[in-house]
Amino acid sequence: MFTKDDMVWGTGWFFEAVKAIADSSSRAAPINAHIVPHLKAVLPRIKHLKEWRVLQKTSPEKITAKAVLELFRVVENQYPLTVSTAINSQLISFRAVVRDALRATGQFSESTKLDKKHKKSLSVVQKGRGTISDMLDSHSPIPEPISALNHSSPKDLITRSILKREATIERLKTSCSTCFERFKNECAWIEALRTMDISPETISKLSLLIGTPQRTNDKRRHFAYDYPTEIKLSALIQSVSNEPRLITREEQSNYRPILFDDVQRLIFEKIHGIRQGFWQVITHKHIGNTDILYACILTIQIRTAWNISSVLELRKSNILQLEGGILIQGAKGKTEDKTPPYLVSRQDKDAVFAINFLLTRHDYLNRSGVIVNDDRLFINYYTGKMYFSWGLVIKNFQKYNNLPLYTSEQVRNEILAYESAKAGPIAAARMAGHANMAVISTYSEDHSQKELNSALNLQFQKSLAADIEKQTAYSEHRERLWPTLRNIGDGASCSNPEIPPDMDWLDGNVCKAENCHANHGCPNRKIIITITTMREVALTVAYYKISWGRLMSENPARFEKVHLPRMVFSRILEQVCTTGPYAARYAQVKTTIDKELS
Repeated sequence: MFTKDDMVWGTGWFFEAVKAIADSSSRAAPINAHIVPHLKAVLPRIKHLKEWRVLQKTSPEKITAKAVLELFRVVENQYPLTVSTAINSQLISFRAVVRDALRATGQFSESTKLDKKHKKSLSVVQKGRGTISDMLDSHSPIPEPISALNHSSPKDLITRSILKREATIERLKTSCSTCFERFKNECAWIEALRTMDISPETISKLSLLIGTPQRTNDKRRHFAYDYPTEIKLSALIQSVSNEPRLITREEQSNYRPILFDDVQRLIFEKIHGIRQGFWQVITHKHIGNTDILYACILTIQIRTAWNISSVLELRKSNILQLEGGILIQGAKGKTEDKTPPYLVSRQDKDAVFAINFLLTRHDYLNRSGVIVNDDRLFINYYTGKMYFSWGLVIKNFQKYNNLPLYTSEQVRNEILAYESAKAGPIAAARMAGHANMAVISTYSEDHSQKELNSALNLQFQKSLAADIEKQTAYSEHRERLWPTLRNIGDGASCSNPEIPPDMDWLDGNVCKAENCHANHGCPNRKIIITITTMREVALTVAYYKISWGRLMSENPARFEKVHLPRMVFSRILEQVCTTGPYAARYAQVKTTIDKELS
């Protein structure tokens, strides 16, 4: 299972823990099946570390949490700054085994200090769920996904993709605005019922329908049948609350109203998303329901691009009312770091309403005794605990507003992709609170670029395929066919570099090769697939994969004119190489390139 080369063997606490894992794995215990290969991957890389050797030989009662956390940091330093999800899983397993092994000894006194989540110094490259704009949305002014947008040029595609993202974000904002307006109308309707002019005698008589379970029964219903529906509901509201006041949960549990079917129908007809009936009518203005709460979450997420977990961690103490706006700051659940602060403008009516509603709701929960010494804003009124599941709430919100079935992760991806397209990846990284550009590439490279590449591929692959002369011969055969061909360096060649279609393209006596792939390609561009061009394609794709963000931020105009068409061309040509008769040979070339670049 393990060898002496895997670890420093002995009789220490870690050795005993690994031995127990190996034994359980050999008995096919599924819970430990993944840990053994993870440890076998990590241990050889760290066996030389002084910190690791010392810690293994130290008695558990003498080990401090600080030393363990320092070990985790040193171990991570043995890896590149950006790692795959597989390596990240290996490191997570290693840290878990170390923690569990120390706890199992019963001698480690600082166990609770290790409960705090470890703050990784590495960035994890992982596949996301894409963006909302790459989903079909028949109710959008631009219904087709970004990956299927019609366009006349790469520049036109970028423009249309930005318009598509703007339309998507506007749809989300409009859905929130609709929810807020509906909520205001519902509160106005309830207030009109509370102030309806009804005689005290009628209120007193109908108030018999609200009382303790001993006082209320079906025998008392007969006298109320002849009253209009709104009169009955208004009398019930006024009998409980002649003036707006606090309704405690104890009061709700002690007094059970008898509601007629017509009153119930009226409540469910007038108040969207209501679940509890009469008492929710009474408290609706103060606590709302999950529909209005999700609209607040989405409104904040659209402005800040925070993860939904960070929005849910928003606290009253992290909201500062300023003359020019409202300063808010959430927390990152994984690391307990703060999110970048965000200033909500006073002119942003929806965002101001959302935050003020959450503050008013928190104050009501505090006065009603639902919460004590808790400044978190998303507390469930009925349980006094944090809301933990939003899946059904989000689906209902999407269905009511005819939105695509997106995830909360895709909302964040959408905002950051839009920010990257408008202001560049550095601005998106700043908005996301990421210091490492490798992390923000998840939103830009893995989402935006793939969507644009798909759209370009659909539009241009046919015209490109017609321009490719499918020949698998080596370079000397190519030169017999086109003696004047000169390599451009990205997989294409030029048949006449001294005489371009536009003489302004010359730099001295040779074309600058900056317009080879513009529009539908220069007439002098020739594509002959050979070993040389395969290598050029692989190198070009690898170069732009790591450099496109820097190139775009350094010189957006040149990136759009020169680099973007070349980047798109190389990606499409790579697809041709990997799907045609050249697939096996291209795979060999790419493997060689990857080894050279690693």
